[in-house]
Amino acid sequence: MVKNWAIGFVTAMNLMAVPALAEQGRIFKDPSGGVFVYGLQPHQAIQAARDEMTTKTISTNACGVLMIRDAAGEILVERMLIDSAQLPVQMLPACKDGQLAESRTSPFRTSDGIIALPKLTKRWYTVSYLNQRRQRNLKANACGFIRLSGSSLGEKPLLPTLNGGIARFAIADLPTSEKLLCQRGQLYKPANFPPPFAVALSNQRIVDTPPPPQPPIITVGSTGSPWNLATGLEERTIPFTITDPDTPFTYLTVKTNAESFVPAAFQSATLSGSGANWTLKIKPKDVNANVPIQISVNDGTNTAQETFTISMQATPAPVGSQCRNMNGTITVKQLRPSTQYALRFISGTVFTLRGTSNAQGQVTFTNNYPANTIGYLTLTTNMDVIRSFTPEQLPRC
Repeated sequence: MVKNWAIGFVTAMNLMAVPALAEQGRIFKDPSGGVFVYGLQPHQAIQAARDEMTTKTISTNACGVLMIRDAAGEILVERMLIDSAQLPVQMLPACKDGQLAESRTSPFRTSDGIIALPKLTKRWYTVSYLNQRRQRNLKANACGFIRLSGSSLGEKPLLPTLNGGIARFAIADLPTSEKLLCQRGQLYKPANFPPPFAVALSNQRIVDTPPPPQPPIITVGSTGSPWNLATGLEERTIPFTITDPDTPFTYLTVKTNAESFVPAAFQSATLSGSGANWTLKIKPKDVNANVPIQISVNDGTNTAQETFTISMQATPAPVGSQCRNMNGTITVKQLRPSTQYALRFISGTVFTLRGTSNAQGQVTFTNNYPANTIGYLTLTTNMDVIRSFTPEQLPRC
């Protein structure tokens, strides 16, 4: 009969050695699946351990820090795998009025072995200890045996050996015998009792395989593309959500490449949000462009990526304001007179043509430009886009 949990863990470290001779134990199973440990003194105390990961339920403190004090090796916090040996060693700041005295943003361990996970939602968390088994104190009955439920022990529990220690035994390999009975302190045993000694596993190492980490998931809402900029250059909002089955939101890194298109295509691009709900706010420039937007989420192991295209339709320029000549050169009209202009093409790298407008506000650029690529007309002194067009789509001059 089970009394209570014992004081420590059996770990992979203290069971890795393979004995020269396999350990043995006075253990058998009956036809119904019950497991008997016999040959004990009346009411003798022994130790054993189920073949299952040890779990605890731990709550965060007032500052949202989950502190795990008795971990050695790898643990699972919910589904997040933590290897204590890989964590940086840091001091645990004092917690006052719900705030840490010093900021901590990612898991760490203290010099005395406490694993700390900061910035978590204040609640209870399930912590599983990999490659460890928690011992239980068991006590024999008045007849000197203990009956355990085989289904509750797992496949390879830790059970007593003849030398007074414990070792892993495979339930499937235990010898079989009819059950023992104890009535008023009197032992009743079958005629063929005792069975052969049970033999412990030769490989005593405990190895738990955690579930493989799952990548984050990004779900982008409506982009409203294409954007008709003739209706206005107001800021557009693109909503998206993120989920991750393994990693708390506070440990996810969310990024976008939208800022790289400022100032060529956007006046501004701002990423904001927390938890599952995020937004990308973009204030466009009045240019024609097809902008590939990328959003990525990294959980420390896996990176999820979502890519979509924002098509922008600029306010149409006056008819005949730019055209392509027979030799492929480009003429742009209705500009400021005697002003230096640049026609920039972004095709892997930035390719730039330069020219100066004449007294009539007209400039002609050479035909040395990349094919089928949008050109952005700017002053040579800045990157503010005045017009944009694809040369091959221009009318003939």
